[in-house]
Amino acid sequence: MSAPSDHSTETHQTASMGAQLTARMQQGEAVTASYVDVARAFAALFKAKLRAHFKTILTCVLLLKISSLLITATWLSLQGLMAYAMVQTGLS
Repeated sequence: MSAPSDHSTETHQTASMGAQLTARMQQGEAVTASYVDVARAFAALFKAKLRAHFKTILTCVLLLKISSLLITATWLSLQGLMAYAMVQTGLS
């Protein structure tokens, strides 16, 4: 008589383990999906950060080019003024 009750207990335990495994798989999928969401959010943030830094670097390079152009123009003007002054004073 104990054989049928053992079979019933094993069937119940197998069904219970199957339900637990299914629940664990669903939890694992949820955790994996949340990690994927975190990775996507990180990638989006990193992309935005790179864009912001790129704009800043581009602005700095542009300002450096403009300042070097202004320095060159000033230097050339001073050279012209010095040459004019030397011609006017008769030193050249």
